[in-house]
Amino acid sequence: MFKYTEKKFAKDVGRVAATIDPSLSYEYLPASREVKLTSNKDDAGKPINIFLGNIFLKVSALPKRERIPTIRAFLTEVLTPKKLSPDELMGSLALRVRTDFEIDYRNRHLVFMGHEAPPSIVVRRGDVLVEIVADREESVSIARSDDLAEIGVDADQAFRMAAAKIRRSTDNHQWEQVDDAIWMSRYQDDYDFARLIAAEDSGKFPFDGAPIVFAPSHSICLATSSTDVDVLHRMVDLGSDHAANHRPFCQLLWTIDEGAAWQAWTPTPNTDAYAVAQTQALRETMHQYAESKDYLEKSLGEEDVFVATFQAIQNDEGLASYSVYTLDVPSYLPLADFVVIFDPELPEDEAVVGRIDWDEFAKIVGAEFLEPIDGLIPAWYRILQPLDASQKTLARQSARPL
Repeated sequence: MFKYTEKKFAKDVGRVAATIDPSLSYEYLPASREVKLTSNKDDAGKPINIFLGNIFLKVSALPKRERIPTIRAFLTEVLTPKKLSPDELMGSLALRVRTDFEIDYRNRHLVFMGHEAPPSIVVRRGDVLVEIVADREESVSIARSDDLAEIGVDADQAFRMAAAKIRRSTDNHQWEQVDDAIWMSRYQDDYDFARLIAAEDSGKFPFDGAPIVFAPSHSICLATSSTDVDVLHRMVDLGSDHAANHRPFCQLLWTIDEGAAWQAWTPTPNTDAYAVAQTQALRETMHQYAESKDYLEKSLGEEDVFVATFQAIQNDEGLASYSVYTLDVPSYLPLADFVVIFDPELPEDEAVVGRIDWDEFAKIVGAEFLEPIDGLIPAWYRILQPLDASQKTLARQSARPL
C-alpha cells in the first residue's frame, strides 16, 4: 500500500481547487508546507497560500473514498466563503491563542502579498493574546470586527460568547497523564491552550501547585507542576514529538499568575530549571527570527543587502545568541547577545576577527550607522553605510575570541 504523503495531498488540493475555479493553478511549497493557488484571471489579485498541516492530518486519517469530498468541502469554504447569518456567526465564535509576533507577522505577510490585514478582535491575557475566530465546519477564519459590528456584537460580548462556548465544550476529563508528573490535553482540536485561557484560573489542572504549560501547537498542550529538570525535558520532548506535523505555536513555557494572566515561566536564575526555560525562550526567538528573516528577504527584493541569521552557541559562559556582520557589507542584523565580526580583507583563516557584545558593538557603530527598523517583531537593525577607518580599528581591538 502506498503512503498518502503531503506531496500527494498537495496535488489533490490543486486538482480539486481547479474544479471549483478552473482559472487556478497550484504550486506545492514543501519548505513552508503550503500550497500556493494562483489565478490566471486579469483581475484575480494575489495568490492564496494554504497551510497544509492540520488539514493534511485530518484528511490523511480518513478512508481513501472520503479524502476528496473533505478537501472539496474545505476548499469551497476557503475559495467561495458564504456570508454567515447573525446566528451562524455568533454560534461559530471561538478563541485562538496568539503571540504578539504571530499577529504582527501574519498582518505584515498579508499586506506584502497584496491582501488586507483583517480588522480582528484581540484580547490580551498577560504575555499572550486571544483572537476571536469563526470556526466553520471545515475551516477557521478570523472573526472580523466590522462583521460583528453589523449584528450589534462588540469585542467584549464576542469574547464572552466564545469563552462560554469553549467552557461548555470542556468536561472534567480534559487531561490524560502521559508520563510521570506530565499531563496532556486530550482534545487536540486546535483549542487546547485556549481552553486554559477561557477558564481564567488554574482550577482546570489535574494537580495542585502552579502549572507549567508547554503548547508547541494549538492542538498540543502539556502541563506539569514539577520543576524537576528531567520532567521538564520530557514534557518538551513529548510535546515536540506530538506537534511535529502541526503549525507551530510557541516554544515558551507558560504559567498563570493570580490575576489569571499568562506569563512566560521564569524560574530562579542560575538553576537547572532556569536553563530549561532559557533554552525554550531561545528556541522561540530563533523561530521568530527565521520567519522574519524570510519576510525581510522577500520584502527587500533585489536590494543588495545581507540579512544575517540569528544563531546560538553554547560555551563556557553558557547559552548565547549571535549574528555575523561582514565589514563593508550592507546588512540587516537581528538583536543578539553578541556580533561576530568578519573581515573579508584578511586571509581566510584570520577573517573571523572575534565577537563583540551587542551594547559595545552599538556604541562603536553609533546610532547614525546602526538603525532600528521601526515596528518589526522581533527587533532588527540595519547597517547600510561602510564603517570608517576608526570604527573598524575599534571593532578589531574590541573583539574577543569566540
